[in-house]
Amino acid sequence: MRLHGAETLSLIIFLEAVAFFLAALLHLGVPILGVTEARVVPEAIVQGLMGVFFAVSAYAIGKRKAWARSTALVVHTVGLVGFLFGTGLTLLGQAEFELHHIYNLIRLAALLAVFVFLLLPVSKTILSQ
Repeated sequence: MRLHGAETLSLIIFLEAVAFFLAALLHLGVPILGVTEARVVPEAIVQGLMGVFFAVSAYAIGKRKAWARSTALVVHTVGLVGFLFGTGLTLLGQAEFELHHIYNLIRLAALLAVFVFLLLPVSKTILSQ
């Protein structure tokens, strides 16, 4: 089975959704593969909601909905702003955020890569096919 542009993008965004759900579990105090985070229930709620939004975005792209690209851009923008906000709070000593964990680095790289791709005109073409 060969994935085409929209299907590949949908799969990547679905995996981002899974990463947000895993982050929510981590912030509920559930260790995953030896990774732990501080137990912060509000953060778990935010991460869980972001997982839902990313899942909806993945669905929309997979089904080639008219609103798919704009939704993906919005959720990626919010995801990136959230990452930067969390990193900023950590640098100010106001929050605990383990950016050195490989899962956070991968999440950040995926968010940036998909966000940049969605800004390119070619994403419009791929999502309209």
